[in-house]
Amino acid sequence: MRISSAAVLLRTAHSSLGRDQAGGPEDEAGWISGSIPGRLRAFGLTLRKGEDMARETTYAGILGELVRLNASLAANASDLGHLEGARARLDKLVTQAQEVAQRQSALTASKQETTKELVTLLVAAQRVATGIQKLLTEHYGPRSEKLAEFNLQPFRGRRRQQKPATPTPAPTAPEPTAPDHPKV
Repeated sequence: MRISSAAVLLRTAHSSLGRDQAGGPEDEAGWISGSIPGRLRAFGLTLRKGEDMARETTYAGILGELVRLNASLAANASDLGHLEGARARLDKLVTQAQEVAQRQSALTASKQETTKELVTLLVAAQRVATGIQKLLTEHYGPRSEKLAEFNLQPFRGRRRQQKPATPTPAPTAPEPTAPDHPKV
């Protein structure tokens, strides 16, 4: 069976309980969870092979389609009197979705600004901390163990590299020599 996204939306809009008439799962806001094909299966509907149900996959795109549908329904309200209850619910849901989208945008911008401010503060704090570490080293001296209290490594000198001991070659036994007498 072929069905438009508006029909799916209207079918979900009529649902008032935790489950719709066809028995599909819904969340608290009344939206059917899952992918578009999964949502259709909840209503006992399927897509034909190669049929595009939803052209938009982003939240902004879906919201834009819903706004356009809502505007079209409002413009044709006199012809569609039997859909007035569903149109009113759609209008309410779209308005709420737009408000949440605006809030999300504001929070995203606020988060970006807060992150920039945090980075600026951390860089400034690291610069001050580096200066303080240098002053502590100057105050206590580079070899002072007191620096370890400030999580600084005191200078403890370089380790001497031990020269590899050159082994003295052991005297080798002379090779036996052949006797001087000729063989017969």
